[in-house]
Amino acid sequence: READHLSTLVEDILVVPRIEAGRLDLEPQVMDISEALDEIVPTIFTPAHRRELQVFIPTGVKVYADPKRVGQILRNLLANARVHGGDAIAVEGTYIGTHYQLTVSDNGDGVPMERRAAIFQEFEQGSAGDGRSNQGMGLGLPIARKLAQQMGGELWFEPRFPTGSRFCMSLPLSQTHVGAMNRSMVASAVDTTGLSWG
Repeated sequence: READHLSTLVEDILVVPRIEAGRLDLEPQVMDISEALDEIVPTIFTPAHRRELQVFIPTGVKVYADPKRVGQILRNLLANARVHGGDAIAVEGTYIGTHYQLTVSDNGDGVPMERRAAIFQEFEQGSAGDGRSNQGMGLGLPIARKLAQQMGGELWFEPRFPTGSRFCMSLPLSQTHVGAMNRSMVASAVDTTGLSWG
């Protein structure tokens, strides 16, 4: 896991100048969010800690994004939740117009009010809940937000009451997924089964 952490940190550092210079080459494609989670979760949670995590993402949710960069964002969000998030972490999703919102929430100590404005600033570290700083240089969240934005989405923080944090990421749905949703809504709207026209 130390090697994985170092590899992720190096990847974060190398991607920063490319993002800031507008030279980050994205390779967006239609991808399944649940499949991405299936790949990432085992790299963050050992079998012994897997019970801390609940995933409520249906299969078949197709977004249009770069799988590598989505994986990078998910690793950052889940790793933060694993370190700071107490013993109950949930990943949930919902449709927001033409985007899909994925939320990682936890029941940890949360982010202090005075630090909330800074959590997306580079080199801002979090607390592990016992006064110790988290490992790393604090690059994960600002990079994750920039990556989400460059893919046509967004990443933001919300406090969770009474305790905990909620990090929300939106990504654009694939056109085929949006089309299928629209056809389903039209079919529902024109369904006249059981109606009498007199």
